[in-house]
Amino acid sequence: MTSSALRYQTLNRIRLRLEIPASYQQEPILSRLISDFDLVVNITGARLSKDITIYSYYDLEIQGAPQKINCGLIYLKSLDIRIMGKPNAVEDEWY
Repeated sequence: MTSSALRYQTLNRIRLRLEIPASYQQEPILSRLISDFDLVVNITGARLSKDITIYSYYDLEIQGAPQKINCGLIYLKSLDIRIMGKPNAVEDEWY
């Protein structure tokens, strides 16, 4: 596929909440989604905690080609990161 064809490829957008275990809080997980999987990642909310008994989370909007989003999700699952879909995709709030 040429670069001009890639530019016009249909992009999908999903909204997720990722619960990040303390063991991964120093890892460049979001950077890898962007650089390794060519995804656009927008952080719409977050809670970060240094307490290892409390999960941190990111509320994300991820945009990209469907195959690349799928590969990014496989990567996240391989890290045992809990992935939750957004319950109401129309509204901006999570709950």
